[in-house]
Amino acid sequence: PSMKSELDSLMIETGAIKEITWKEADRLRREAESKGVLFEKIPAKAVFSRKAGSGKRKCRACACGNYMAQRDQLDTYAGGTGATEVRTVLRKAGLEGWSAVALDVKTAFLRAPRDHSREIVVVQPPAILVLAGLCGPDTLWLVEKALYGLTTSPKEWTQFRNQSLGDFRWHQNGCIYEAQKTNDQDIWKIVAISQSPAEPCGITEGAPVQRCRSPKEWEVGSAMTGGKTVGLFVTYVDDILAVGEKEVLQGFCTRMKEEWEVGAPDWVTPDGPSVRFLGMEIELKDQKFRIHQRAYIQNLLEKYPHEKP
Repeated sequence: PSMKSELDSLMIETGAIKEITWKEADRLRREAESKGVLFEKIPAKAVFSRKAGSGKRKCRACACGNYMAQRDQLDTYAGGTGATEVRTVLRKAGLEGWSAVALDVKTAFLRAPRDHSREIVVVQPPAILVLAGLCGPDTLWLVEKALYGLTTSPKEWTQFRNQSLGDFRWHQNGCIYEAQKTNDQDIWKIVAISQSPAEPCGITEGAPVQRCRSPKEWEVGSAMTGGKTVGLFVTYVDDILAVGEKEVLQGFCTRMKEEWEVGAPDWVTPDGPSVRFLGMEIELKDQKFRIHQRAYIQNLLEKYPHEKP
């Protein structure tokens, strides 16, 4: 079931791959060569795991990116926020009395389209899928999106994510909220823009959230007044940590679910359990955000127990 589920995810749910024959692959190769476009055919493998706790078995088909031609670092480097940035936004949240929430985008890479005008990658399916009868012996995969394992996938997802966030806005409480870039590519502001000078943006708990669905709709909003920063968020590949006024963050999470499939929001609550983000554990104690790595340290102590002489 896990192998069938993975194949359905790649072909139907995300459209990350397209089944082609060896003859079609040869045609694509000739066309690519005539246009000076890089063409690569590489193998893939299946990675099996079992989820801790539930015991659910999972299969993931990954391209063997180590067979790809060497690329410039600029074509593969994706960046990502670090501990300093996380500490900075949490410090700001503490000073402002803001809330904090962590989100993760599911199967993020498989949502980022690939540019066939630059390169074409064809993958030979994992042998175990052929043995299981899920793929024919003559089948190849044309990679349409940033398949896991490709050396270019982290960069392609990051570019797609940032482009999407550039148009990320929603209606709530008579305001338009939008994500705005900062000088750091992995730190974003959440800005509230009032629709009327006489009616500044206010926060109403439980207010409906509506997505800005067209450029024309946003053109009206762009002439509005204000521009108050009501939150911040940092990104690391498919992980997001947002801080801001509680109701604004609720709208942010709702809007995020409309854009991508995301896991359940993990809220940092007063005296509640710690929330994990990039290997760090975040807590809210005595109205102060605290960061530690207690679980990581405990794991190290168990893995490398002290040996007495």
